[in-house]
Amino acid sequence: MSDHVHLPYGRSFVEADMSACEGRYTVLKRDDGESLPEISREDLSRSFDNPIDSPPLRNLISPDDDLCIVTGDGTRPSLPMRFMLHAALDYLERTPEKTVIVTGSGSHRPHTREELQEIFCAKILDNFTVVCHDSRADDLLEVGRLSDSHSIKMNRRYVTAQKKIVLGCIEPHFFTGFSGGPKGIAPALCDIETIRRLHSFEIIADPGSRYGNIDKNPGLDIVREAAAAAPPDFLVNVVLNQGKKSVAVVAGDYLAAHAEGIRLSLNHSALPVSRRWPIVITTNGGHPFDQNLYQTVKGIGAAFNIVERGGTIIVVSECARGVPDGSAFERMLASAGSAGDILPRLTGDLRDEDDRWQVQRLCQYLTTCRVILVSSLDETTTRRCLFDYAATVDEALCMAVADQPADVDMAVLTHGPLTIPALHE
Repeated sequence: MSDHVHLPYGRSFVEADMSACEGRYTVLKRDDGESLPEISREDLSRSFDNPIDSPPLRNLISPDDDLCIVTGDGTRPSLPMRFMLHAALDYLERTPEKTVIVTGSGSHRPHTREELQEIFCAKILDNFTVVCHDSRADDLLEVGRLSDSHSIKMNRRYVTAQKKIVLGCIEPHFFTGFSGGPKGIAPALCDIETIRRLHSFEIIADPGSRYGNIDKNPGLDIVREAAAAAPPDFLVNVVLNQGKKSVAVVAGDYLAAHAEGIRLSLNHSALPVSRRWPIVITTNGGHPFDQNLYQTVKGIGAAFNIVERGGTIIVVSECARGVPDGSAFERMLASAGSAGDILPRLTGDLRDEDDRWQVQRLCQYLTTCRVILVSSLDETTTRRCLFDYAATVDEALCMAVADQPADVDMAVLTHGPLTIPALHE
């Protein structure tokens, strides 16, 4: 067996030479990666004709209806999204005059035209109205209130449309258990105050808000509550496997179809393990998931599930688009000398900061174990964001094993957050 392990990094891979240090290692991944076929246009059409708990799509949406189609933004795989969008538009024979496409950007910044072209292609941009959701816009509409009386506001183009379709991808998520489903509406189309409420300190701190969990998960529960204030008429979600292939499609009622998608996703992501490891090497799954350090917290979270407390996580993530630079995430991390200094402030002066939820989860990891980052970020930026720095995976390995016994046992989580290592202790 070769001692060289390929780790997704941006649009390519980096190689870890596990023979460069003493010790044993176990590669953790599902075996279905390259063997499964991707879904076809015919698979999508069949799902439209035979949806879950819903009339067929053609019976639900007429040519005269003003239609809003919600997609993911550039932090999600664009090819599956583009594939679903083209299939839905062609199936319904939609005209540009009666159709608007809205990116469910949540609290992320709106895209440039160049970024939108990469997501959708020039044909879509040139012929259809494409709107980037802005959580800070002044024309968002109130659609209801949460059980705690917090106002819920959403994108005007979505709310006022006669019919609504939401597209998305289902993969593991470290707050709500899985992505897709109601997350395509909330937080994707909400105002910034609602987004902050959906990511409150208490929800993020709750042990039920974790990868793969849909039972008594407060993060998922409040997302469902918010989305129910303005639900979509139809959902189309593809299930991604570890290789980011679309290996299944679910369509129909946004909750019932999502539940079936979660069941299918578990078949491609859940990986039972019986122990923790002192050293875990992880990735963020490559592009587009590892575009920045903010998203990289997800890959660290996957490794945190199986690393020994006080152990070391090596995370390999390109971060081609920075931290992002100048973001609230970067400012908070750079505002203190350690993660322990930041944590108490997250219920005080930083409580209402954007990105506070991601800082909160990262600081939980950083106060429990050592995290070495291998990325395109320079050493100064890496250390300012409270990570240990290594220029290469081999260098990170040498750092991690330096104070370990010669026979140290390591785990390699090649696909990072696309795998749920389920610990049975």
